[in-house]
Amino acid sequence: MAKQRKSAPKVRIRRSQLIGGLESEMKQFVLILIASFGLLSSKAQTGVDTLSEAIVKPGPWPAQASGTRQNIVVRGKDLDDLPVRDLSDLMRFLPGVEIQARGPFGTQADISMRGSTFNQILVLIDGMEVNDPLTGHFNMNLPVLLGDIEQIEIIKGPASALYGPDAVGGVILIRTKSFEPERMKRASLRADLTGGAFGLAGAELIGFFGNGGALGGKVLRSDGQPLNGADAPSYFRQFGATSARIFQWKSGLMLKVRFSYDFRDFDARYYYTQSTLDQSREEVERTWVQSSLEKMWNNGAQTIWSTAMAITTDSFIFNPQFTPNAHTAITQRTRILHRFEANNGSSFQVGADGEFVQVRSNDRGDHQLAHGGAFGIWSYRPNNTWTLQLSSRLDLEKAYGLKWVPQADISRDFGRWSAFASAGRSIRSADLTERYVSTNLPGPLSGRRNLGNPELGTEDAWSWEAGLRSSHRAPIWISGSAFLRNSRQLIDYVLTPGNEIPTASNVSDTLSYFYAGNLGKLDLAGVDLALNMHYQRAAFSARGSLGYVLLRQLNDQQIASKYLASYARDQISVQGTLKYKKVYLGFQGLHKKRDAAYVAAINRTLDPDYFVINSGLGTYLWRDRIDWSVQCLNILNRKYSDILGAPMPERWVYMRLIVHLKKGSTNTERRCQE
Repeated sequence: MAKQRKSAPKVRIRRSQLIGGLESEMKQFVLILIASFGLLSSKAQTGVDTLSEAIVKPGPWPAQASGTRQNIVVRGKDLDDLPVRDLSDLMRFLPGVEIQARGPFGTQADISMRGSTFNQILVLIDGMEVNDPLTGHFNMNLPVLLGDIEQIEIIKGPASALYGPDAVGGVILIRTKSFEPERMKRASLRADLTGGAFGLAGAELIGFFGNGGALGGKVLRSDGQPLNGADAPSYFRQFGATSARIFQWKSGLMLKVRFSYDFRDFDARYYYTQSTLDQSREEVERTWVQSSLEKMWNNGAQTIWSTAMAITTDSFIFNPQFTPNAHTAITQRTRILHRFEANNGSSFQVGADGEFVQVRSNDRGDHQLAHGGAFGIWSYRPNNTWTLQLSSRLDLEKAYGLKWVPQADISRDFGRWSAFASAGRSIRSADLTERYVSTNLPGPLSGRRNLGNPELGTEDAWSWEAGLRSSHRAPIWISGSAFLRNSRQLIDYVLTPGNEIPTASNVSDTLSYFYAGNLGKLDLAGVDLALNMHYQRAAFSARGSLGYVLLRQLNDQQIASKYLASYARDQISVQGTLKYKKVYLGFQGLHKKRDAAYVAAINRTLDPDYFVINSGLGTYLWRDRIDWSVQCLNILNRKYSDILGAPMPERWVYMRLIVHLKKGSTNTERRCQE
């Protein structure tokens, strides 16, 4: 999002124009946690539920064989006890996941896994991809309410053979309550109220009517902290709504439909540039329509036809003296999936999917693109010891023609321990911003702005992984893996003289631009370790996770680009909840180590490391129907940034009140049933 050309002194954004010392502290903290987990394990009961590595029932998407990856599973009912108001707030503290946020409370955030860029992660809601074709910066603008989340499964590593392009670093699978038939048969109401410092106020309400219908909405706003000076508070406004309905027939046919809406208006100063002229604000609006038609056959086979349409409108103004960028992207996706089992321990999944995109933009121009693919997955489990899954996909797009994407996953259960390994290919085509940003503007363009390249090639990567995990039937279980990714033709922006840019006629030969290009190869190796625990005895319980990820570049090529080298070299994350009777303490901690950076023009620094802790203390009231808590972000009041130039909030205290009403049960009974 570079600065715009100069125009009239006053411009209003109109979306209607386009329809359609730190390390030692962390070490002490981690040692205390490990010691605490060890003490608890000596007295813990067995047979408890798990926080991650849980057995996940198949959803309306291709299913990864259980136990063949180092996955993370988070239950929706655990979100109430953690200091989170947005999914990005949750994911930044999960083992092996890195969030590069530009603002508080999920205002704008990029997600990365194992050194990937934000464009190399695939996000699905109930089986349908929500990635935006215009830019990966919008991939976490999810049209889903916190109270509607049933479960989040995070698959680390490549998965393009199962889910399609962009699944280079990993996949996020979000399952909602409003698409779960059994959930929708139970009438319930959830209200979530928030109020705190800096004018923070919010409410979320969602109701399940017991007849297959659900309806909900949310609003969250703040005047913001003065992170960019007293005259420039980092304000934000968010609004969302959702409705869903499930229809079932005795013939085994089921139809699920959803309509959702998400709107965000926020101060975007230094989110995308380090210019002294940056006074950015941005509005992003997304409308989401989704359906799934499912048929269960008499022989146990299942056929699922899913469709989704997303309309995303982005209005970005860099400075009131410049013309705003305005874009509208209409994305239509469809997938058909058929799964069945054989008598010899084999199961099969076959299907095809397609995508059609239309974009109108005053900055990038008007474009259309289409994409499609077909896949087949064979899973073999001859006994309770071995699991093998072979996946293959043929993918077709004009930019790269026909690509074959294979993948193999295997696991072996040894009782208390199991081993797993995988190997696969992943691909990613350039998004429309990488191809066309600033190409539709008259020249000569001002220097150091982003410039697209219509002739970009396709990213191609091969990945390998091997690891071990302990049995998750124990109160404490650990997992670890080593992985390697060999990537070629990676896409990023590099500062390039105008006279060396062959694809643009609107540049100056005497200036330089951040020009999108394919940057050769990158060999990245890493280690991903996770410790999870769930302990319960009498009135006390503890649940949590601790993770460490180490990433190192193996080849000597130095890539001086915008995003490829922005990943954390070392990251430690911790998250959990301690409960005693009706009182609970939720906590999150994160330590990052990365390359330092400095911009003299705006006097902003990206420190080489930081350590941040969030916490919340709460209690259950009124027969456990009310959950009241005081929560604090950045309790140590650290000054830190994930993105150079965009400071994250300092200490922020707020109160939260959650009310659960369910026909015929208390909140305690509700949690047990869930």
